[in-house]
Amino acid sequence: MGTKRNIFLLLCIATLWTMSSCDDYFEEGRIPSVEANYLRTSDYIFFDNAEESTATMTITTIDTPWKLNIPNDWLTADRTSGSGEQEEVDVVLTAAANPSSFYRLSVLSLESGNKETYDFSQNIVAEQTSREPNVYVSETEVKMSASASSTTVSVESNSPKIEVYTKENWFTVSYNESAGIITISTTENITGNVRSGRVLFDVYRQTGQYVSETKQTYYMTVVQSVPDITVAEQNLQFNNDPETKNIEVKSDVSWSAYTYADWIEVSPEKGKAGVATLSVSVTANNTSTLREGSVFITVGTKTIELLVLQSGFYISSNVSDGKLSFTSMVSEKEFELNTNLSLWKIQEKPDWVTVTPGNGGKGKTVIKVKAADNPLVSKRTGKLVIGNDGIGYGLTINIEQAGKYFDAIEKTLQFGNTASSSTINIKTDGTWTAETDCDWISLTPAAGIGSGALSVAVTANESDDERTGRVNVTVGTTVQSFIVHQKGRYFTIDRGSSSAIPSIGGGIDLSISTNQTWRAELKNNSSWLTLSATAGQGDAELVITAKDNPSLESRTDTVIFTPANNQGVKFVVRQSGRYLKVDTEAVWFFSKGGKAKPISVDTDGTFRIEKQQDADWLTVTTNNNLVEIETQPFDGDNSRTATISFYLTGLSGENSEAKIIDVVVGQYAKNTIFTRKDFGEDIDLEVTYKDNAGFTINGYGEDKEFSAPAEEKTEIDRTEYGEDKNFDF
Repeated sequence: MGTKRNIFLLLCIATLWTMSSCDDYFEEGRIPSVEANYLRTSDYIFFDNAEESTATMTITTIDTPWKLNIPNDWLTADRTSGSGEQEEVDVVLTAAANPSSFYRLSVLSLESGNKETYDFSQNIVAEQTSREPNVYVSETEVKMSASASSTTVSVESNSPKIEVYTKENWFTVSYNESAGIITISTTENITGNVRSGRVLFDVYRQTGQYVSETKQTYYMTVVQSVPDITVAEQNLQFNNDPETKNIEVKSDVSWSAYTYADWIEVSPEKGKAGVATLSVSVTANNTSTLREGSVFITVGTKTIELLVLQSGFYISSNVSDGKLSFTSMVSEKEFELNTNLSLWKIQEKPDWVTVTPGNGGKGKTVIKVKAADNPLVSKRTGKLVIGNDGIGYGLTINIEQAGKYFDAIEKTLQFGNTASSSTINIKTDGTWTAETDCDWISLTPAAGIGSGALSVAVTANESDDERTGRVNVTVGTTVQSFIVHQKGRYFTIDRGSSSAIPSIGGGIDLSISTNQTWRAELKNNSSWLTLSATAGQGDAELVITAKDNPSLESRTDTVIFTPANNQGVKFVVRQSGRYLKVDTEAVWFFSKGGKAKPISVDTDGTFRIEKQQDADWLTVTTNNNLVEIETQPFDGDNSRTATISFYLTGLSGENSEAKIIDVVVGQYAKNTIFTRKDFGEDIDLEVTYKDNAGFTINGYGEDKEFSAPAEEKTEIDRTEYGEDKNFDF
């Protein structure tokens, strides 16, 4: 470098020597220098990835401080100035991800740091490629009804140019680029089939300063449903007189209506999409024969047939829905008969019904129908047929009579062991009877009419066994039964055969259920137990209370309950001793040290901890029932361990405290080799290894994701795997 600089100085001196006088050359205020100055770099930098990327530019300098000016925030440099001491400096430029489909430029300037000595400036052009052009729509599939309609869809694109069109002839599409929406307009679908088509998007990209003719085509689907047409009626029925009836027609598209019957007329013959009224008219039918015809309503290739029926000679009534309904009691109803028959009569009726009059002629007649009492719970039905035997034409009226109501009665009556009675409510409008085959049950009254109360009495049950009987209540042919259940003498407690009390003391609440006298006593007369009651009559609440047990040993005693029938019940009371548990038996640290997850202590007493005396490399602190451990960094060649002891304190007896458990705290040495094997399914295993450790992982099952960035010369050996869906180093 010294030789290069000396040659450069000689050239400068020679140049100055050949120039005009020094007074003419040197500017006012500027001091001439024989130092060589030089500053240059490349004129162009290219980033060929639209994602975040880097490029390196080399700045060559000779004794010239420099600075780099970057006008755009998407471009950064790891350094923007230099002192000029280094002859070559590498500057790393980072370009952020380009979100657009437009390429972008930045013009950087490299300038000398001292322009009085060396006035220099150089422009550097940085170019970054664009993203692939794309288009995004708010819906990938647009569903349209069969009617002619329009809808809009939001469109977003990073392309400098987008063209929207369709090749279908049943819908059009227009694109409002400034609003970012497309409008789809369909014609009526009268094909009878679902039809679908595509809206196409030609998306262009920018190359350099120009929009390229290279394009990529995307599409969205337009689906149009088949026409939907509904008619309010499936058929129309007419009497023999001329008549017109209107029905409602709902359709997605235009429709037409027609008929082939000369006695039927339909109006209008055509209609548009929406709701319309279709009128169907018939001429008079002067025969006794029912005649049939059809009205056809057509939409595209779909046709609905509406059946039209017209009777001949008629006979009708004002009975609603063609049915007469009666209560279970004797009752009568009447209706009006209207016919054009010259002679009619009652052709059929149930035997429990009387009809007045039984015959008649043309015109209107009031008919009275009387139903007899129905003694049954079940409903009975029949039919009333009015007609003329000669023409075989008649009117049918359905008749139904409700049965007696008989509400559900209670399923069970419960009695204690003493003689007593209770009442069952019977709700009915019929005649009922009650009976039982048990001699210890009596019923009052044994029969009745209508709703009433049935008294059920039982004699005393002197045995220890329960007994059950049945009572049958009958209305008509329907029988309902209920159970009579009487207890024997009994004594029960609502808790199990034993129960535990914690060492800090407490109580057990017992509910005694009995129909006897009883007494209670402690088998061992323990001084640490007390009973709230030692005798009683019938049901009672009893509390067993235990004092504090400040020891490690549990203790028990038995409460013996003796009822009047001498069938004793034992209740074992057990009180636990003090306990202390921790959620781990060992804590290990890597050589770099630090804090571990706190050890959780579970105890019903007080405790203290004691650290191994020579373990000055670890710190142990307590926070309520949490024990925190922190270790210092370790540079040894072999692992080291220490023990933390947990003591229960405040105990009774000779020793006021007792050591319960030792927790081992270990710290691995640097360069420890770890082996992980015999794994099952590992859903997400991400491991970053440091401290130059080597890891061997084998014996795995299926591994869905294993990402292990190895750092600081870590070696990873992975063997005996099953299926591996994602394994990245």
